[in-house]
Amino acid sequence: MKDKALTGAGGVFHVASVFSMRGMIALPTIRNTAGYDIIATSRDGTRHANVQVKTSAARPDFWPVCQTITAVKTSQNDFYVLLRRTPDSETFEGFMLTGEEMKTELEGYVAHCKATGQQFDKFALCIGIEDEQKAERWRKRWQTWTLEENPAQKAAMNP
Repeated sequence: MKDKALTGAGGVFHVASVFSMRGMIALPTIRNTAGYDIIATSRDGTRHANVQVKTSAARPDFWPVCQTITAVKTSQNDFYVLLRRTPDSETFEGFMLTGEEMKTELEGYVAHCKATGQQFDKFALCIGIEDEQKAERWRKRWQTWTLEENPAQKAAMNP
C-alpha cells in the first residue's frame, strides 16, 4: 500500500512543477497549512492564486475534499486541482475547478445525500466527475490555465 501522505506530496509538487513550466512562481506551503497547498504568482507579482490539491494514487471518480461546506475557499483567486494517476501510472490526469464551482458541487453532493437518506456528516464531503461535460471543462482548464489574463482563459473560466 502506498503512503497517502507521500501521494499527496507528490501531487502538490507535480502541480507546482506544471505551474513553473507555464511561467508562474509556484510555492508549495508547509505541510498541513489550512486551506492551501500552493500559492502561485505571476512573475511580476501582480496576480496570484491559492490552490488546494487533492491527489489519488488510484483512478477514482470522486475525491474527498473537506468536512464542511464552510471550509471551501471561494474568492476569485481560489482553485482546486484534482489529480489521479493515468492508466500507465507514470503521470497524472488533472481537473481544475474554481472555488465557487467546488462549493456548488459539494452543495449538490450534500443535497443528493439528504434526498437519498445517505449519511454524509461523519465523512468528508466528496466531489465526483461523473458529468462528462463538466469533467471535460475542468480537464481543459487544468491543461491550459495560467495567471496570464487573456480572452480565451476568461472564456474557459466562465463558460
